[in-house]
Amino acid sequence: MSCTEETDAHWSYYNPFKWHEHFPDAGGTSQSPIDIKFHETIAQQFPPFEFSPDHQREINFTLTNNGHQVAVTLSKDSENLNQTNLSFTGGGLTGKFNFVNFHLHWGRKDRHGSEHEINGHTFPAEAHFVYKDLETQQTTVLAFFFYVVHSENEENSEWKKSTHIAGLFTTPGDTMNCA
Repeated sequence: MSCTEETDAHWSYYNPFKWHEHFPDAGGTSQSPIDIKFHETIAQQFPPFEFSPDHQREINFTLTNNGHQVAVTLSKDSENLNQTNLSFTGGGLTGKFNFVNFHLHWGRKDRHGSEHEINGHTFPAEAHFVYKDLETQQTTVLAFFFYVVHSENEENSEWKKSTHIAGLFTTPGDTMNCA
């Protein structure tokens, strides 16, 4: 989840090397955005993630456009799921991580929207699924990059429905309940 204090400074993804001038906490060595460089990584095998069965159920959720991203949280009538059923274990992590939200980062062009990069390459969009271990208060984020594929042969009705909704959801502060 992206959080900032109210300030007169303009918020943007641009020029992250100067973010600390307006936001001192952004001056650390492990701050977003991250450019993941393959030649600097060490390959490791981890056990698979094990997601709770309710990840396969349809649930009610709330979309919120905060002007920087669209955040998706469980609707109030689904709130009990937030504490018990939407969770995962495994993946080399210790503990049980409960769903907090997911949010999307995207840009105006097909190539520039992701928060992070791989080998200097940006992606049209990036989704972050945020989970928290209620015992340790540790947060983990599962991130996914998106590609834009132009194909008239394949139809994905769920994405068409999602993009239609996104087209109606353009004003910061917009909130929408969905199932």
